[in-house]
Amino acid sequence: MARLATERATARQDLLSFAASVLGLEVARQQAVLTGRRELLGQVVEDVVHRTVPDAEARRRLAAHGIDPAVPHAVVLARVPAGPARLRALPWTLGPLLDRGGDVLPTALVEDSVAVFVPEGVDADATAHTVLERLRAAGPGVRVGVGARRPGVAGLRLGWFEARQAGSTGAGVRTAAPLSLTGLLLGNLDLPLRELGDTVLAPLLRYDAEHGGELLRTLRTYLAHDARPAPAAEALTLHRNSLRHRLRRIEELTGRSLDRLDDRMELWLALHAREAGGDATG
Repeated sequence: MARLATERATARQDLLSFAASVLGLEVARQQAVLTGRRELLGQVVEDVVHRTVPDAEARRRLAAHGIDPAVPHAVVLARVPAGPARLRALPWTLGPLLDRGGDVLPTALVEDSVAVFVPEGVDADATAHTVLERLRAAGPGVRVGVGARRPGVAGLRLGWFEARQAGSTGAGVRTAAPLSLTGLLLGNLDLPLRELGDTVLAPLLRYDAEHGGELLRTLRTYLAHDARPAPAAEALTLHRNSLRHRLRRIEELTGRSLDRLDDRMELWLALHAREAGGDATG
């Protein structure tokens, strides 16, 4: 870090401007180094999550970045809606740069997310709140999920999906519940669930947009009440006949029967895929 010292105060603004420029260049250099380290670890994490390398190779590469898979780690995963570019810019990295010269815990950049790996002896919840406070400088609506602490490469992989599932439930810090099959499906980056969900629900979205309808909300409420008409109608403040009319319209438009479990599951997954992708409107 560059420093400027003078015997007494100086009125030379050109000297002060030069010093400020030198300091700015040094901060930019350290920022580039720090971002590079995070992106390199991010590439390793993506390989671990997608299982594109054997576990033995994953252990070696993780160890090179200060993560010993034999030690149980919790995964803290934060998503910034503002996008990847904001994660690669100041000011959220000023703390590590100016206070300590780098990250205390292994930190990775993966697309629009920041992953921090928290070993035993370090409070994962406190770490998650620190990450949240720093990332608020990068944009509003930051979501932070905390996965359970487990050993091994497989433990890190499960922790990633747990943290991703927890963070998808709302802004702020959320601790993971036991990983569900639905959460695992929605967290799988290789599956185009959002796109498939949009395709399944497209007729309802068009109908609601063209007629000012509430078919999507009706479907969500009906499924949330275990496909029971009475509580769904009460939640929607609808007469049961009106609810039945809407449900028939949903079946006609989607080509799926709400009496069939397979069709209900597909519609339910389509709704959750859209919400997990950040679109809970309708």
